[in-house]
Amino acid sequence: MLVLCRRCDNWRPPSEFHKQKGNYKSTCKSCHREKYGKGSGYKPPSEIKRSQEAKDRRQSFLNEIVQCVSCGEGKPRSEYFISKERGYSYRCCSPRRSDEQVQIDISEGMKSCTTCEMRLPFSEFSAGGGGRDGVRSSCKCCEAARLKFHSGRDERLSQIRDTDDGTASLVVLSQMLRSLSHCEHCGVEMTQSYPVKSSNKTIDHKTPLSRGGKHTLENIAVMCLGCNSSKGNRTMAEFERVKKKTVL
Repeated sequence: MLVLCRRCDNWRPPSEFHKQKGNYKSTCKSCHREKYGKGSGYKPPSEIKRSQEAKDRRQSFLNEIVQCVSCGEGKPRSEYFISKERGYSYRCCSPRRSDEQVQIDISEGMKSCTTCEMRLPFSEFSAGGGGRDGVRSSCKCCEAARLKFHSGRDERLSQIRDTDDGTASLVVLSQMLRSLSHCEHCGVEMTQSYPVKSSNKTIDHKTPLSRGGKHTLENIAVMCLGCNSSKGNRTMAEFERVKKKTVL
């Protein structure tokens, strides 16, 4: 007994066809794999819809009018992109300080972060940057948030761009890092110390991007580096079960 494949127009043994409700499918396994399998480029309608919705959210985010914190002029967010930092600023004009302002900052031991605009003591900034004050232009929390945005492989960066709806902005993530002091999973007091320790604050996706998670605020969690490393590629629910077994 042979079955005709409607795609390649060849008669093949029944073992080379999938069955559905007791009947052989119209295409053989090899033709089905060629059309729908990995590497074929086929995407189901549901995935195409999700991708389009993510693109629409992204475009809406870029078209949003943002007021420059320095000059007050309103422009689309897309015009605030800084290629060097691979992120969006809150000013369209130069953040360069005057010589007088630099001297004031040094005398007070404080400066304004160029990302979140918060005026903070020098201890909240990493050393370096090449300026006269000896510290970087962005605070430690903003640097940690930017690292989560832009570190990793090109594939991961593409997943972030495709699923980013604008809610998990760099400033919002920086504020989350600053507001939380203890890890909600192990209770350790988190720090932003250098060199990096297991108690350092980190940002994690509750459902990993590699497993269908999105780069949205509701899928973001702050935890210590130790818990983040233990969680690995697990979802938050899977990580909770692993923690319970460890405790027992």
